[in-house]
This record gives sequence, C-alpha cells and structure tokens, in this order.
Amino acid sequence: MQTAEQITAGAAPDPSQVNPVELNTVTLQQPIKRGDTTITKVQLRVPLGGALRGIVLPELMHMQADAIMLVLPRITTPTLVKQEVENMHPADLVACGAMITRFLVPDSVMESLQQ
Repeated sequence: MQTAEQITAGAAPDPSQVNPVELNTVTLQQPIKRGDTTITKVQLRVPLGGALRGIVLPELMHMQADAIMLVLPRITTPTLVKQEVENMHPADLVACGAMITRFLVPDSVMESLQQ
C-alpha cells in the first residue's frame, strides 16, 4: 500500500492499493506546537465549493503559497489556524499543496496518467 508521502513525492498511486485516510494525511516534517499538544499529522478534506470561495483556482493549481495558505485552515483536521499555516515548514506547505492540487484533478485525468 502506498503512503501519502509516496504519492506526494510523485509516485502514481494504484487506486486499489491506496487507503483513502492515508491518501489524505500529511505527516509533518516539522510538527506544529499548540499549547501542550504537538500536531504531527494533518488530514486534508477534499475542498468543496465553499472552501474554495475567494481562491483563484489557477493559482492554487500552480501551488502559489498564498492560495494554499488560504485553503488549508478550511480543510484540515485538526483545524489549523492562519498563524500555524503561515509558520509551517516549507516542505510541509508543499506536501499539503501537492495534495490539494491532486484533489482538483478530475478522476478521468488521474486515470489517464496512471496508464
């Protein structure tokens, strides 16, 4: 079974081998400290229309940092606040951005890429 890290790194996933929860989870390179809690993993939900309000989709598809930082607080569990997202390690921001862009690609396109 492929992990989210392998998928984020560019390995094409075999849909029958991917656990949907793993697919949507990013293990943070630099954990986020929130009071007495340390966040080491973040789960991302597929952004629905409301979560994309005010976002320029081509900017999100091109992984523009500002667009990613606007969307992340809307689709993460645990919910990350703006300050936490702004202080994320760059590798973590890129991993989250890669997952978001994958969410935006139609299934038919993903299937053709896997062939």
